Amino acid sequence: GRAAASGHRVAGGRASGDPMEHGDARRAGDPAGGSGSDAVDAGELHFLLLHYLRGLPTPESADAFERYATSAGLLPRRHDVFGGDHAQSYDELAAKYPHVTHDRLVRLVSQAAARDTGQAGHAIQHKGVLSWPVGRGGAGLADANDVAGALGVGAETLGGAASGTEGYPVSTTGTDFRVAVEAARTFAARVDLTKLTLAALRRGKQSTTCVPVSLLGSRINPLTTIKGHRKELYCVIFDKTGTQIVTGSDDTLVKIWCASTGLLRHSLRGHTGEISFLDVNCANTLVASGSFDYTVRTWFLESGIPAAVLQGHQNIVSEVRFCPRSARVLLSASWDQTLRVWDAFADSATSPPTVLKLYAVEGELDGGGGGAGIAGTTGVTAAPAGTPSVAIAETLEEQRVLAAAAATAARAAQDRAAEAATAGIQQIEPDPPVGAVMCTAWSVDGTLFACGTTTCKTHVFSVPESVLTSDKEGAVDPTEINLVPMTGGHLHDVTSCAFSNSGELLLTSSRDGQAKIWERGYRHETVVGKKVKPLDKTKQPGVGCWKVRAVLTTPADVEALRRQARARRGPVVYAVEQAVWSSDDQYVLTAMSDFTVRVWSVAGGTLVHTMRLHTNKVHVLQCHPHDSRIAMSAGHDGVVAVWDVVSGRCVRTYDGGEFDTLVLDGSWSPCGTSIVVSDEKGQWCLFGTGCGVHVSRAKHEQFFESEFVLETEIARDAETGALSLAANPDVPFHEQFLAARNRLVDSLGNPYGEPYQSAFQQKRLIGVVPSSGTRVEPPKCVGAKEAEEATFAAGGGGGGPPPPPA
Repeated sequence: GRAAASGHRVAGGRASGDPMEHGDARRAGDPAGGSGSDAVDAGELHFLLLHYLRGLPTPESADAFERYATSAGLLPRRHDVFGGDHAQSYDELAAKYPHVTHDRLVRLVSQAAARDTGQAGHAIQHKGVLSWPVGRGGAGLADANDVAGALGVGAETLGGAASGTEGYPVSTTGTDFRVAVEAARTFAARVDLTKLTLAALRRGKQSTTCVPVSLLGSRINPLTTIKGHRKELYCVIFDKTGTQIVTGSDDTLVKIWCASTGLLRHSLRGHTGEISFLDVNCANTLVASGSFDYTVRTWFLESGIPAAVLQGHQNIVSEVRFCPRSARVLLSASWDQTLRVWDAFADSATSPPTVLKLYAVEGELDGGGGGAGIAGTTGVTAAPAGTPSVAIAETLEEQRVLAAAAATAARAAQDRAAEAATAGIQQIEPDPPVGAVMCTAWSVDGTLFACGTTTCKTHVFSVPESVLTSDKEGAVDPTEINLVPMTGGHLHDVTSCAFSNSGELLLTSSRDGQAKIWERGYRHETVVGKKVKPLDKTKQPGVGCWKVRAVLTTPADVEALRRQARARRGPVVYAVEQAVWSSDDQYVLTAMSDFTVRVWSVAGGTLVHTMRLHTNKVHVLQCHPHDSRIAMSAGHDGVVAVWDVVSGRCVRTYDGGEFDTLVLDGSWSPCGTSIVVSDEKGQWCLFGTGCGVHVSRAKHEQFFESEFVLETEIARDAETGALSLAANPDVPFHEQFLAARNRLVDSLGNPYGEPYQSAFQQKRLIGVVPSSGTRVEPPKCVGAKEAEEATFAAGGGGGGPPPPPA
């Protein structure tokens, strides 16, 4: 099957930094306030004071204060998109901020007094008293809307998006969630991406946050559902900032969306086959797509303009992944038993890739020398026997031969599929051949990459750091890529591989029912056959080999074994469809073919929880990017579940089964406050904190007129793969459909009317266009109590007793 990677700007509440600094909501230092321009927002304090009085059994005092505050204009004011401000009554404010309890002022003051005075005062000055999440557990003041407002995603809070990049005090014992907040604030404030380094995102992994799981997990709500494709949507990811969503479908299109408004930004046309994989580079400038048409294409993320066409694979491209340290280095894997390393900014016709032929690697490890070539690879020089890296630099002539052969083979496969469809024959996805590369992964520092194949083997390659930091154009020199031996393997196809967040461990999973954790070997060890033999007595960590550290195998079910013995059947082995790391590398989560999600302890290699909820295949499994206690799963039963990994309980589910929905892919946003999933109807659904007002005005169906141009009217360059209209071949296709002339239409090609069309072109949709009316509802959410009941009904729940009735 297909999978997707870890995909304008986030509407960050208000344009300015402080939550309520505009209008007549007077701050202390004004005539109605205290002294000093840096003091607390008096309008917020007046609202909190009135809200406190409303909670007391003295309605007369509350009425008197409300009359005075309203007449004097002391309550916070509302601002519209045209710059005007309007008075708000107490009832309007209370309805707008339902998470603010009557005793919030008392709790805020009591906790602030217990904290360091300087830290509390600084936080209140910069964030506002209504948006300062203080405390821990259920008694804390933090609310999902507060966090969303701080992150600038899907919230209608007084907090909004603040200017500056200081993190506010969510935790005093850990930094994970604060780092996420800092990252989102940095991007929302339009600070250069390079200022937020990978080290800043990764620091503080060893400790946990004080924000309860229920704060994020149980407060994420379905916000909107958008239909932008006419066939199954197998790929959906966020970009590196979380402000854009990238989708890839079986309709051969790649699309870029604004995550904060739900609006279609670009429709990328070029592939002739289904999209199999998407990824965004570390600089957030390029998006890469792999396809069933045997090609890889890269596009500029901001403009949607094609960057490069990469041809040469002789079978389906299964995955494409950018190096996390270099914006140019792109790794692709294919069913043709090869890996290719490309320059993502240059066409393969002018900058050929470096090819790693895995059939030569496996022949060498098995004692067979360089190995024989495979069908369809005529023109590539065979790897010499004994070459450690089996990496070969293609010549321009070899590239032309391979590109032509791949185009012919892909066209023949598509013609056969079209004939079968015309004859009414049901289409079935082809099975991968022996030796096909099914999965790839980069280490965090980019110096290692791994792949798994259908020959039960995993291969690891190393790249020097100097190559990744170099500005040299072109593919990586083949002499710089070295094979790192591994001891052992799996007994069936390798389904996934992933390096740990620390980069010291490698996780692989297989259909043999096992997941394996590998660790780095030593220079004093080498691999001979399947044995590890010492070379010398120096134990310096290096590239000697990778060896198995732990094998994660499901304990045998005695009763199930007895039933199988009575039926004279062999034991059933459930395949591991996917395995992922938690953000702190303490847990491994696996999606099994028996529809369960299992949690394993990395330290002991033991099974911790078996979480049962899904009733069909689980194809989406991702851990929260910053909080190691939270994970998300989704599958063909249409259910999206948010899990508490520590307790093994489901804290939130979203059931799309009533709409006959199959969830095909999904992803967390980089800041961890939003989830996007896709289905077989060509739709993507966004989940997040807040009420979803920022996406409610987007049309449910969004297509561009350029998508309805027939393939017979398009001319494709045989050498470069570039597109143009047959009637005007001198002008690139994307230039003939600029944004100003590419109207937004529905699924039938009918343009939307005014004022929607003009507002969409001017990117002013939220301010001037009313709600789009009837919409396809996203999957309904199920509360934490109902989710736990469903978990126990399915036989899961981590082994504890069911929750007592309310």
